[in-house]
Amino acid sequence: DAFAKIDGGGPGRDGDDKRIEEREWLLGFREISDYGFIGLDGIDDEKAAKEVWLLMDGNGGEIVLVDEWCSYLKAGEVEAQTAVGRLLNLDEAAEQKSERRRSMARDTQGWLAEKRAAREAKQLEVAQQRAKVAEAQAAQQRAQQIDQEHANTANAAAAAAAGAG
Repeated sequence: DAFAKIDGGGPGRDGDDKRIEEREWLLGFREISDYGFIGLDGIDDEKAAKEVWLLMDGNGGEIVLVDEWCSYLKAGEVEAQTAVGRLLNLDEAAEQKSERRRSMARDTQGWLAEKRAAREAKQLEVAQQRAKVAEAQAAQQRAQQIDQEHANTANAAAAAAAGAG
């Protein structure tokens, strides 16, 4: 394991503190340049090693933890589209696919909610129109009743006047 080889200055876990300091990196980078990772290839001198150190120590904490080490190596493999990079990127590809599905579901739910709201608005409009029609019909019937009552009263008055005279 390349990380363990640099951390503590040799193979195995003896003397390892599970983090790499810059001096450990500068002392050991040459010993792992043949490990087959894109991110470790081409580190020929201390200047290149310092540049790689800055990339690995992404948070500027002056130590590289295992997760930073792995992120750096993964990024190199993924960017170079190596077989290892494609394998390492499967989790991210699956997460992106899941996010696309969640986004589509949100879009579909939004679309369905809009359609549902439009349908409900149309139903409300129809109900309001029906209520207005029913109200107008009731007013018309009441007007006809009043007209009929007036006619009946007028007829009764005319009949009474004719009978009195």
